[in-house]
Amino acid sequence: MKLDEIKMSADLSKLEFSEEELLGFASEFDEIDEVIKRVEGVSCDVEYKIPVKEYADLKEDVVEPSYSREEILKNAPRKDSISFILPKVVE
Repeated sequence: MKLDEIKMSADLSKLEFSEEELLGFASEFDEIDEVIKRVEGVSCDVEYKIPVKEYADLKEDVVEPSYSREEILKNAPRKDSISFILPKVVE
């Protein structure tokens, strides 16, 4: 992986690294890339012998009673009439 790509990813992630750390990441990413290339070359033709329905116990969709909005909101520290009010986390 190129050093400028690693720097760009770090900037987008709002992370700061020294030049030495960035060079270490480049080396590690190159090793990971080599492993991925080797795995891509493996042929794994798999024939499934058992149909999914035979061993998957699928449940029927059933409409069931749920909690009311009032019950869900009753213990919320901050709320309005229909939803939770959360602190702003993104500027």
